Amino acid sequence: MFQILNLISDESIEIIGHEYDEEKTFYIIMLQQPISAGSQYSISIDFVAPIYTDKMEGLYRSHYDDPLTGETKLVLRGSINVLYI
Repeated sequence: MFQILNLISDESIEIIGHEYDEEKTFYIIMLQQPISAGSQYSISIDFVAPIYTDKMEGLYRSHYDDPLTGETKLVLRGSINVLYI
């Protein structure tokens, strides 16, 4: 499921297509209308992916030391780069 929601107007933006550029590793979403500069959007994409523990790509497990408690905490991280043309 894909959903793009304008958080200011609460308007859902219709998705008319999507594709994956294997060479550039881009996931491209085509919209019915352009998004507006200065607005805030929520993009929801359901997907299934492995969680890596041995490399930092896709979804991967990482950790950090909490500066307040000194505890090491685990986090799930991902790499998403947004490009709007």
